[in-house]
Amino acid sequence: MNSFPRPSRSNGSTWRALRARALALLTGEGSVHRALLDRIGRSPANYVLVLGCGSTALVDALERRFRRAGVFAIDEDIPAFHRAIREAKRTGSRVNYDWSKLTSLPFPSDGIDVLVGRYLLARYPPDVALDVLKEACRVVRPGGEIYLVEPAAVRTWWNQNPKEGQQQYLGEYLLRKAGFKAYATAERIPTLRGPMTLFEAIKPL
Repeated sequence: MNSFPRPSRSNGSTWRALRARALALLTGEGSVHRALLDRIGRSPANYVLVLGCGSTALVDALERRFRRAGVFAIDEDIPAFHRAIREAKRTGSRVNYDWSKLTSLPFPSDGIDVLVGRYLLARYPPDVALDVLKEACRVVRPGGEIYLVEPAAVRTWWNQNPKEGQQQYLGEYLLRKAGFKAYATAERIPTLRGPMTLFEAIKPL
């Protein structure tokens, strides 16, 4: 994957790691980050992509986990993107931040090992979220993993013609429609801001 730039390396500082962890605790997202990192495990990854970089604490947590990987963070919300850039400059982060439409990512196909989406289902209507996930499926390599971090309030979706009592996770439905075949049961995680849901899926080989 020579078309991917390798990030410049900088010496990580103890205070930056402590600051990111304290921020995650204060915002109530620390338990989500821990659950996410537990699910990802410690398998090696060359390229990690975060969609929705408003939470620099989450991006920093992934950077610490994948120290030898190229870590990229994309957002199409301009204020959120600029906040992330300012924070990265302040902390000396090695993460590559960029602005882009999430339906047209500036990455080649089949190159990302791990992709994390944050608040994609909460931010977009289902048809747009599906387009974002299709683009995510394009850039994730076969066998690569995708994780969605979402508020629990948007975790479910009713079929247009459901059987009696049938309820389906919106994340699982859209992941399957986007081309991800294997997915784990969604996990509900309590936080200080309210429950969150974590989805996990794999792009088929």
